[in-house]
Amino acid sequence: MAAHSPIFRDMLALPAPADAETFDGCPLVLLPDTAEDMTNFLKALVYYDFLAPDVNSNGLPTLLSVLRMSHKYDVAPLRKRILTQLSILFPTTLAGLKAPELSARATDSEAPAEADGDCIIALITTARQVSADWLLPFAFYELCRRTDEQRVVWSPALAVADKQRWVTGLRALETREVTRLLRFLWQDPPGSGPLAYYTCIGHDACVWARAQLRRGLFDGTSAPQLPLELLADADVDDGMLCGTCYAEFRGQRKAARAKLWARLPDIFALPGWEELEKAKADAFGEDTEADP
Repeated sequence: MAAHSPIFRDMLALPAPADAETFDGCPLVLLPDTAEDMTNFLKALVYYDFLAPDVNSNGLPTLLSVLRMSHKYDVAPLRKRILTQLSILFPTTLAGLKAPELSARATDSEAPAEADGDCIIALITTARQVSADWLLPFAFYELCRRTDEQRVVWSPALAVADKQRWVTGLRALETREVTRLLRFLWQDPPGSGPLAYYTCIGHDACVWARAQLRRGLFDGTSAPQLPLELLADADVDDGMLCGTCYAEFRGQRKAARAKLWARLPDIFALPGWEELEKAKADAFGEDTEADP
């Protein structure tokens, strides 16, 4: 441990009291950390394959446990390794968002579904603790998507200011941002007049399809969705709309998602992406392997 951590190295340099408690002839050191945190930390130090290279194989509670300990005991290489994996789970770019259910893997496989919110809350509090603020925008988005108000409001771990961020951010996502992303569904398919920038070739069918999509989203029976998950390709295929309307839909959706991502830090009253990217670069140095 002393080879990896200057904290433990300095502990060895201190003279032990004559009446110090020993174990097998060695000074016994009592640490305030939980047995689980220390076990994860020691395994990550001793067994390189304790943490799989594939981020899908590591549970978020384990990653956070090792991150807290590596930060506390100043084990920089291990800290960077964990932050690299967390930066894949909670990216700073829209391109880094591999799939809508990206962080479904972010809880241990044996954990119940209701633990998801607690895991994201732990991520937020740990990111604050280790100054990894670039993880926060998507973490707050996921907290909006994966938990309810009771779990957030009554959480003893989450700061009051962060609870307020969650409330105001969720309100913005469910109203203003959803409206912006769904604007296409409320537009009439344009004709071939001089003001039309593209021509709908199946007007009546496209009007009906847009109405059906609106009805499906707002019929009160489906679980609310946040903007990044709305209207995936599985929900809208090229058979529902004419070719030109479908191409226009995909283009507008892509642009709306990009604009939403650019606003994401501001939605949660966090520093902008430029500042967060700089903090990320400073944390990793020149050898970062994290999400670009």
